Amino acid sequence: MSQWLKVVAVAVSLAVAFVLVAALVSDLAALGYNVAEAWRGGGFTKAVTVFQSGVAIDAVQSLVTIAAIAIGGLFAYYNRGLFRRTEPHLTIAQDVSHRRINDQHVQIAVIATLRNGSNVKVEVRSSLCTLSQVAPLEPALVAALYDVGFGNVRESRTYRLGWPVLAVIPRDRSGDRLIIEPGAAHQLVYEFIITSGVQSVAAVTVVSNERYDAARPERADGWTAYTVYDIMD
Repeated sequence: MSQWLKVVAVAVSLAVAFVLVAALVSDLAALGYNVAEAWRGGGFTKAVTVFQSGVAIDAVQSLVTIAAIAIGGLFAYYNRGLFRRTEPHLTIAQDVSHRRINDQHVQIAVIATLRNGSNVKVEVRSSLCTLSQVAPLEPALVAALYDVGFGNVRESRTYRLGWPVLAVIPRDRSGDRLIIEPGAAHQLVYEFIITSGVQSVAAVTVVSNERYDAARPERADGWTAYTVYDIMD
């Protein structure tokens, strides 16, 4: 639904609600109930008398209709995503596996499942998966990583160690847009080939948020999944 259709839908809904309220006030006035007087605190006794007389059916029907439209609108808004007013949000679940190709090479498969948990569609144009080596590493390199990591712990709560990168697979879908609807999921598959001497790897999948705007702090610049995987055979 485009933005203009949303505006038209809201305008029509407001117009229908206004007409129904006007009809209800007119019905009450025809029955002898002064809405303005009741608003000021009077007219309650007259209203009770009118409704007890059994001639207020049209007014009750109008009131029930207004309530039904309001309830239906709220249900569509909160449960069906009729008006997508929330920010996009993805959760990424990674499944990492391996297969030995021969004595010297191992295939690593990273399956990233993107699930849209928001009420707005998410467009994915670019993503990447990075595979890094965690073990084994030379003691000097581990010591350097430890020193750098320890010094940055207090600077960022999301800081990760800079493991040596084995490979990076970028995905650019500019010509083939991927649209994930609210509640839907999509899988991205990345395959790597590494040497058999690697015992443990770190897989990081990053998906960019195409609606990111630095001036809008509530908008995430993207979503990330991080998994450490041990090659156990």
